[in-house]
Amino acid sequence: MAARLVLYTRARCGLCDEMLAVARPVADRFGLDIESVDIDRDSELVRRYNTAIPVLEFDGTEIARYHLDADALERALASAPDT
Repeated sequence: MAARLVLYTRARCGLCDEMLAVARPVADRFGLDIESVDIDRDSELVRRYNTAIPVLEFDGTEIARYHLDADALERALASAPDT
C-alpha cells in the first residue's frame, strides 16, 4: 500500500488552508497526494477532531495539528520506508 497524507479539515477554515499550502510542496517533492477530508461529513470525525483542526496524518500517524512545520514534514517523509 502506498504512503498517504490525510488532511482533516472543514469548510472556511483558514488554518486548514494554511496547512495545505505548507504541505503541498513537500508532498509534491515526495510524489504524494494529500487527501482532504471534511470532518463535517462524518459525525465520528466531528467527535474526534471538532475544534482541533487542521490535523495532518501520514499513514495514520498524526504529523501536525493546527500548524505545520515544512521541515518536520520533510523529515517524517524522508525517514518513512515507503516514500
